[in-house]
Amino acid sequence: MVMQANRIFTALFALSILTGCSKSPQEAYPEAYAEGRACLNRNDFDSALIAFSKAIEREPKHAEAFYQRGRIYLRKKALEDALADLSEAIRLKPDYVAAYECRGRAYRSKGEIDKAIADCSEAIRLDPECAEAYDCRGSGYCARGDLTRAFADLNEALRINPSLSAAYVDRAVVHQKMGDFVQACEDFRKGAADRDPEFAAVACSLGKVCLEDAVPACAIHWYTEAIKLNPELADAYRHRGDLYQTFGRIEEAFADYEETIRLEPDYQAAYNDRGRVYRKLGDEPRAEAHFVQAGKLSRRGQ
Repeated sequence: MVMQANRIFTALFALSILTGCSKSPQEAYPEAYAEGRACLNRNDFDSALIAFSKAIEREPKHAEAFYQRGRIYLRKKALEDALADLSEAIRLKPDYVAAYECRGRAYRSKGEIDKAIADCSEAIRLDPECAEAYDCRGSGYCARGDLTRAFADLNEALRINPSLSAAYVDRAVVHQKMGDFVQACEDFRKGAADRDPEFAAVACSLGKVCLEDAVPACAIHWYTEAIKLNPELADAYRHRGDLYQTFGRIEEAFADYEETIRLEPDYQAAYNDRGRVYRKLGDEPRAEAHFVQAGKLSRRGQ
């Protein structure tokens, strides 16, 4: 009886190894993928990247894991990795609308505008109600200088999804390039209502548009918006400081240069700028010290 019980136990133990304790890669894939999604929901992107990589290792023929990992790479500005993963997702699933749209954004970030527009157009062909694809394509048309098509696409994105923040922000850029500062401000206010720091770079771009159009007061507005969205953006302080100096608002210019250097102690141009402010204030020793420091930083960067 004892020997028979031992044989039964041994058989059950062996069976447990074959089933519960040793899952095949295909069986383990859903767990890794679910873990990645859970990490995304917590905005834990590093852990999500690890989880989706595990999912891909266990089952390399599932497009979804490549898509999700590609999204994370795009968020991290790892554009080549993002493009590789998103292209693989599309190879595995040729009608993957979200992957086309996301790859379009990756191409847009890389400056490959024609490829971005092509991917977004394919996403729209597959799903004419994909608001994100219209937004991305509209942004591409704007970058190419085709403001009429850009405006039409962004309007369509907002018709489909009136709460799509990025489309409002992108349309603000189109309005500004069309010279409509009031409408640009209105759209940007709607889009940036959730105070997403990612939109700070767009505000800086709007500031540059105003400078190109010789509207410095508008540029100050946009650099101030950028700082509100991301108080750690040194470039915004520096450019606003230059504008304050142009308007003779010396104390405000000085404060902006001070903040620029605090955020980026090796920012050469900010030392030159603050040196000029000291010179205007009649403090030649401090002005010279700043010019010397700017020279040292310039030589270090060579």
